[in-house]
Amino acid sequence: MLTSPSELSDADLVARCLEEDARAWEVLVRRYRRLVWSIALGRGLQEDDAGEAFQRTWVTVHRSLGSLRSVDRLTSWIAAVARSQASRVIRSKSLDRRVAKELEERARAAGDSADAAEEFQDVAGALDRLGGKCRDLLKLLYWEDASYDDVTRATGMAAGSVGPTRARCLAKLRALMEGDAP
Repeated sequence: MLTSPSELSDADLVARCLEEDARAWEVLVRRYRRLVWSIALGRGLQEDDAGEAFQRTWVTVHRSLGSLRSVDRLTSWIAAVARSQASRVIRSKSLDRRVAKELEERARAAGDSADAAEEFQDVAGALDRLGGKCRDLLKLLYWEDASYDDVTRATGMAAGSVGPTRARCLAKLRALMEGDAP
């Protein structure tokens, strides 16, 4: 009789995952989800950001499972991936906060001057040139101060893809603002 994936040892579960057994993958994620969540939350991430770290962790585990050298170290390997992904989310958020703070300080220093209005027009123009999903996402996040949950409802994006998409869109916007993009 075939063994249910939930009854498998980690070694057998990993072997089935490497054979692209979807049920085995679901069991693996269920088996270690608390570990990944606890690491993300333990790093001080709020729920939305912890969700992003959780999603990034499982994408990385899925892509790299074949490189796992010893299944005996599966738990510590998943924990290391989770710590790494949580740190990436923290760094990304830190950069976003620094950029937002710098823009806020510039606007405050400029007051109601024509420079502030011109800078706003430059950003609005770059967003319009950016277009599509990036424009919509950045406007939701930064102009409407929407949460990740709000963004997923408004756009239909998966919760785990909001952060990485935001990072790519900000990079594109910066390139447009600096004249490095068409």
